[in-house]
Amino acid sequence: MSKVVTPIGTLSFPALFEPEVNPHNPAAPPKYSTMIIFQPGTDLAAVEEIIEQAIVDKWGEKRPKNLRNPLRDGSEKEHLGGAFVEGSRFLTAKSKFVPGIVDASLQAVIDPSEIYPGVEARIQISAFGYSMNGNNGVGFALSNVQKVRDGERIGTGGTAESAFDVVNADDLM
Repeated sequence: MSKVVTPIGTLSFPALFEPEVNPHNPAAPPKYSTMIIFQPGTDLAAVEEIIEQAIVDKWGEKRPKNLRNPLRDGSEKEHLGGAFVEGSRFLTAKSKFVPGIVDASLQAVIDPSEIYPGVEARIQISAFGYSMNGNNGVGFALSNVQKVRDGERIGTGGTAESAFDVVNADDLM
């Protein structure tokens, strides 16, 4: 199973410091995970290559019908806003283990507030084929994350400063 580092993308739904329980299967062990969204035109050839290799490793030449592709079209999540725009693509990667997290200078990121939906990052992933409950597809294992730069926070409804007006002491009486 080979690993690749993705191009720079926008993180969404990062659960990198505390694992999350799968709401569809609460009995499953919690996992660390993130979604990463790539802007239109991003070269994802290396990601597509490891997907293809995972398919060959799992099924050889006998590919199952309705094989789930983990590299998805961003327009299916366009209702969420942010980086989900027409032509964008995204993937989700998960791990049972804490991923390594570094910044652009390769310094460890230990403050959870530095990793948020909207941060620009790269992730190191590997692909694997799976067959479970009648579903066949390829998934991504998450190894490491590199925060490249801050980005506009997404999915939070804006900043506190933009949500309120100034209140004067005279207005409170």
